[in-house]
Amino acid sequence: MKILLLLAALIWTVAIASVAAQSKMECNQRWVETEASGTAVSHGLMEGVVTIVVNERAWSTMDLTSKTGLADTYNCAIFGDGRTFGVVEFVSNSTNNRVGIWTDDSGMIVLDQ
Repeated sequence: MKILLLLAALIWTVAIASVAAQSKMECNQRWVETEASGTAVSHGLMEGVVTIVVNERAWSTMDLTSKTGLADTYNCAIFGDGRTFGVVEFVSNSTNNRVGIWTDDSGMIVLDQ
């Protein structure tokens, strides 16, 4: 179990380092491409929480790394310096239900659809 936790921590550290190494401009470009592809439909504050509305079909085909990448790219596009929102919620464009929550502490939590 300890080995799995260490491996997970190492993978998370590498993922964070790769995003942190990108410039805000690069992250902005990736976010524009994400919206252009239709994966992310819109973003903003909903009931005081940073929320990304996603195409539910696209979301359901993404693996956990890709879903986490959406939050990482969004945080980088907004801040560009390693800071993050504490919580980012993901909402389906077709059902308006939450499909995922990313937190600074726990990473991505995918909710049952």
